[in-house]
Amino acid sequence: MSCQLIERSFEIIKIEQSVVIQRPLEEVFGFLFDPENWTLSQPDLRESEQQFSGGSIEPGATFRQALDVKGRRVELLCEVTGHEPNESLSFACEREDVALAFALLRARPRRHATNR
Repeated sequence: MSCQLIERSFEIIKIEQSVVIQRPLEEVFGFLFDPENWTLSQPDLRESEQQFSGGSIEPGATFRQALDVKGRRVELLCEVTGHEPNESLSFACEREDVALAFALLRARPRRHATNR
């Protein structure tokens, strides 16, 4: 019996998006961190099922999401990989041969160059 090594290559796609929201920081992150609001902020999200202990989102917590991608239902198993209140939320999702990572981060003000 022989064993054959299968070589795989992965394409990494990085998408960044920036939005300015004129609301208090605690209010914005409070909304984004509440799983009940996820379908409001993700138009393609059809279902989200999570079982966070005590209702808090902590690293290691898992959840399932069903998305509509080009008219096709795609189910993902996700795990929270990082969480800092009012700073960031990150999670990774998998489906068979697809892996995704997401992060919501508090943007830091950019320093503008000044002419002297």
